[in-house]
Amino acid sequence: MTNRKIHVYFQKIFVFLTRVLPILFSISILYCVTASFFDYEKIDLGNETFFRHGLAAVVYLLTASVALRFCLYHRILIYYMLLNVIFIYIDNKYRIEIEDNTLCCILFIITGITAILTVLAYLKYGDRKHD
Repeated sequence: MTNRKIHVYFQKIFVFLTRVLPILFSISILYCVTASFFDYEKIDLGNETFFRHGLAAVVYLLTASVALRFCLYHRILIYYMLLNVIFIYIDNKYRIEIEDNTLCCILFIITGITAILTVLAYLKYGDRKHD
């Protein structure tokens, strides 16, 4: 393989991963929220490492989606991830005075609204680029 073919191959992998990662990260956030709702002890949503890695991934994905001009429904998922990471960080750092079940229900409501908006954006625009 020539260098040009390898370069094109890695570009395709990069675009594919940048398109799929918001979906996978959103599913993992939903899993963590659901596990914390049922008091699963091994999931720590307020972990500083979770915030740093989560925020870094969200900023990277948002930058890549703008640079590559991805469609609206991918950006909705990225904004969902950003909102969750910031919300969980604020709860951990400043301890919001609500019960854990209420916090999880709020995160579930945000997830439901995001799912509805994502489906509507996909049905309206499909994979077309829309700024």
